[in-house]
Amino acid sequence: MKGDNLHQLCDFTIQRRKRGKESNFLDRSQNVRDNYGKNNRYGIHKNSLNESNLSIYVLLKALDTIQFKFGNYFLKLSQALLKEQQVDKLENDWYQYLEYGTTDENVIWLEQLGYDRNSALEITNSEIDIISTNELGNKVLLRNRIEELKNSEINNETEHIIKNYPDLFISEAD
Repeated sequence: MKGDNLHQLCDFTIQRRKRGKESNFLDRSQNVRDNYGKNNRYGIHKNSLNESNLSIYVLLKALDTIQFKFGNYFLKLSQALLKEQQVDKLENDWYQYLEYGTTDENVIWLEQLGYDRNSALEITNSEIDIISTNELGNKVLLRNRIEELKNSEINNETEHIIKNYPDLFISEAD
């Protein structure tokens, strides 16, 4: 809720465990820890790498559970509001924000195609106009402008995505 990134949350969890604080504060019933121990062939010792990995694993499971519960709540809320207001899209859709981390339609569209969040943000926020519309008014991506970003990760993602959506990529003559 404070806006800490995942790295900061992992560090907090590991440091809390190392200081001898309640190491199971995210897994009070020990379910995640017990299942991890059954599936882990290595012993878990205090201050070991495995104990740190276990702490991170417990943190990620807790975050996943929280996101799932909030996601379900906001999905139901969004559906109810859409029905009540008789609209196709909400102006401030919290479910969409929780699911995609943004309400920017272009970022969501790129993520739905298969780009990861960072790539979608870089494409969208680039000063190079990469997203365009074709003569039918549908969104398309300008292939040669994607290459202008000179980002090998985005280029690799594009190669995979273009196999599934070849019609969405067009080349623009310079």
